[in-house]
Amino acid sequence: MSSSEEIAAIFAMATTNFDAIIGQPTDDDIFRIREVLMPLLHDISYDMAKVAGMATHNLVGIIQKDTSYTATWGASFPRPVRIAAYDTTIKDDATPVVRSRMEAAHTAKLLDYNTYVAAEKATALFIRTVVDELWYKDLRNAVTFYNSITAYDLLDHLVVNSGGLHTIDLVNLPTEMLQYYASSDGIPDFINKLEEARDKLARGNLPMSDAVLLATASSQVFASLHYPEATREWERLAPAAQTWPAWQLKYRLAHVERKRLLKANPLSFGTANSVSNKDTSTIAGYLDNMANAATNDSNVMASILAKLDALTVQVDKIKQQQQRAPAKTTTPPTTTTTTPPTTPFVARVYTQAEALRFFDPTGYCSTHGWRVKAGHTSATCTKRNPHHKEGATRADTMRGCNKNKGWETNPNPM
Repeated sequence: MSSSEEIAAIFAMATTNFDAIIGQPTDDDIFRIREVLMPLLHDISYDMAKVAGMATHNLVGIIQKDTSYTATWGASFPRPVRIAAYDTTIKDDATPVVRSRMEAAHTAKLLDYNTYVAAEKATALFIRTVVDELWYKDLRNAVTFYNSITAYDLLDHLVVNSGGLHTIDLVNLPTEMLQYYASSDGIPDFINKLEEARDKLARGNLPMSDAVLLATASSQVFASLHYPEATREWERLAPAAQTWPAWQLKYRLAHVERKRLLKANPLSFGTANSVSNKDTSTIAGYLDNMANAATNDSNVMASILAKLDALTVQVDKIKQQQQRAPAKTTTPPTTTTTTPPTTPFVARVYTQAEALRFFDPTGYCSTHGWRVKAGHTSATCTKRNPHHKEGATRADTMRGCNKNKGWETNPNPM
């Protein structure tokens, strides 16, 4: 069981790590507050006075809505009241065994009450600290100040005054979700953004089903061509097996595999054995990328030239195999539409000299991370993610994007 001092210390640390809310709290801000407080309250040992320590209540009831709390714990959260230091119901002639049991039960009740009081005070203080007093000052009592205002009342007051989420505010969110992959730092970040958006829709009474979320995620990842093998395996699954949890598992693993491949060889293009115009075009694209990375550094140049030679031989072999392949006789359609092949995205490889020439060593952007061009800052960024912090800098990133951190010494960090 956590002591009052331990509870206060845990919440003080959470307050320090929380980005203070500037201006009137929005629904997103209140959601962030709950995201921090709920796990902290849930992990505090409580209701230990029950037989055999089987707790039937939890301190999340301090801030959780009664309907949600009851659905989990089976009853409304009972706020304990102060009890006497001694159990006056113990009879003077009670046997030693009975007396011992009743004293132990009373001690457990005292500890539960003290734990509740410490958690309630720490939770309310957290909320009052991260939100400007202007937005809850009308709750202040001239005599007791905020001492009689519970954390639940504070949050409820902020929810009412924030205006909540209106359908008008959410109508464009499903469309915005179709662009999330382009601004995400890999599959895990992409999934988190989608889940956060769906939670927001649910809070606005516009729930999104797993099927719609799956379609939203799949359409973007398939179009990127970043995970061809995982996509082929996914498409072979039976429809019943194509669920949102299964998709997350498969593409998280594919993300890890792709990250390892790019770390080992940023110019890796996978299997080059299939004979097709698309593969030939893809290889040519990688050759161009390699040529663009060449600099005056002799060691880098030698390495790139060696790779160019090896890849040129592979291209020649593929072309020869294409020429030897028997032609297929087909009846040409009346109208033929040719779609040019799409070259998959390949990370640009920079040398130290190039990186320092192209990017600002002192720059930082909350959305795009540490490697940005001169003039690109959190304040001037025109393509911001939903959590963008306009005041973020290298000195204080405000928990923004950490992409490409350390590029000044390693021009191509993962």
